Amino acid sequence: MRSKLVAALALCVSSAIAGAQQITSPTAQYLASTTLFSIPGQEFSSLNTLTSGSLTLTFNIFGSKRITPGGGWLTWGSAPESERSSTGTLDVLHFGDATKLSMQLSRPVSIFGFEAEPNAFADHNFNAYFYNGNVEVGSFSRTVNGSSGSRLFAFQGVIDRVEFNGTDKFAAGAFRFGDVSVPEPSSVLLTVSGLAGLAAVRRRRRA
Repeated sequence: MRSKLVAALALCVSSAIAGAQQITSPTAQYLASTTLFSIPGQEFSSLNTLTSGSLTLTFNIFGSKRITPGGGWLTWGSAPESERSSTGTLDVLHFGDATKLSMQLSRPVSIFGFEAEPNAFADHNFNAYFYNGNVEVGSFSRTVNGSSGSRLFAFQGVIDRVEFNGTDKFAAGAFRFGDVSVPEPSSVLLTVSGLAGLAAVRRRRRA
């Protein structure tokens, strides 16, 4: 019975891990599964919150709205690396001289992503850390060149906060969120507790 319980526990944990994954390009599936935060106001407006329905995204610093390509970001990417079409525009936020950014969601979501590009026309490394409360659910790094376009930093998991940093100042845009079915740690623990209780009942019956 113990071996069966261990196997069931391993299956639950692996299922939870399988639901968490990095997303590196804005595929049709990603776009269809997420909602875009619009960036309100005129170009060069300063803001630190975005809202979509009842969900709010708050930045720890203010960003200046820019419309790409233009506004100092002429090399912003296009499909397939960016959701911006080759002839379209995309609203982004430039975070001044900052090389770090904290993003807080008002509630957990199952997908969160954004595009980012450095200011300099050179390779720069950027790191994205995705959290649920104080628990890191995933992280990854990407090298992005300011002359070759933005890159997507997105993750599927249970997420309510993102910490982002790099080796150059940057702009970020195409902030998206989605609600899909991903096992939460609490549900895994609940399942494991139930299995453990079932095992205990069976042991008592045998006694």
